[in-house]
Amino acid sequence: MNEKDLRVRKTKKAIKDTFLEARKEKALEDITVRSICDKAGINPSTFYNHYVDIYELSDKLENELIKKRLDTITHFDSLLSNTKLFVKDIRESQKIDVEEFRILFKDRMNIYRHKIIVEVQKRCFETTDNEKERAKIIFCIGGMVNMFLNVANSDVVEKSHVPSYVDDFVAQINKS
Repeated sequence: MNEKDLRVRKTKKAIKDTFLEARKEKALEDITVRSICDKAGINPSTFYNHYVDIYELSDKLENELIKKRLDTITHFDSLLSNTKLFVKDIRESQKIDVEEFRILFKDRMNIYRHKIIVEVQKRCFETTDNEKERAKIIFCIGGMVNMFLNVANSDVVEKSHVPSYVDDFVAQINKS
């Protein structure tokens, strides 16, 4: 299928827009291909030309959004050496398509947590072959993601303090 074909792009956009509208109101498992097709004005066979099912559609949209956000980060190599710069990049990337993020992951934060940890680790691993550094990266990314997600949804820690806390924690890890 030619992704540059205008008809393909329009169809995929109609599917995406209709799916996001449905996700605002419903859990993923309550959305049907038929309802998406009816609202998007397409035939189910057209949907199946692009996606296996609703779950694949959701997975692809989630992955595209994560990739779009991570592609804005230029300092994966600075996680251990200049954490403040890395955290700044991460925080800026989180401002991209906020509404789409809220819709896609509203009841799937554990899915997001897993996907973001895996993808950030992969990109950080590209910057080093050192086993100990990679172990630190695994530990730091897991901690950072959990810290940011937990603080975003609670008042246990003042949000504005998180970057300096993360920087302090990573500095302590680097001393070992």
